[in-house]
Amino acid sequence: MDDILLHGKKQEVDALKARFGLETLQHNDDFMFALSMTIGNLWQNGDWKDKEYNTQHSMVDGFALWCDSIENATAHATSSRIEAALNGYVEFWKAFGYDYGRGYAACPDDVADAECFNFHEPTAPQYADTSVDNLVGRQFQWISCNEVAWW
Repeated sequence: MDDILLHGKKQEVDALKARFGLETLQHNDDFMFALSMTIGNLWQNGDWKDKEYNTQHSMVDGFALWCDSIENATAHATSSRIEAALNGYVEFWKAFGYDYGRGYAACPDDVADAECFNFHEPTAPQYADTSVDNLVGRQFQWISCNEVAWW
């Protein structure tokens, strides 16, 4: 994905974003951050159990589900292992990651993806709302990225 975003033609970049349903995102780093923040949060919150993504294995860790989606990808005659892993990532994102990411970014249902995941816009809710009870937990984000969180 990095190679496509860094060196691919516009059509390739657009096609990659479209696979995840995020074709409206203008900035490539917003696209990658939308995908990675979900995985990062699942890793960081390892004790969080997903009860909706996979009802058959309801106590499986959400991060492990993502790993399974990409690592257990079986190459078929018509696709490479990389393509199979990407397909698994897309499947995971559409089944679980998308809603989780929007929730984490505190996006109301009536806000489009292009606005929800636009981290370049200083007036976006995640930056503009400086109230104590802001939806994105700015204080927690700050404290978790500073020394005080490790004491």
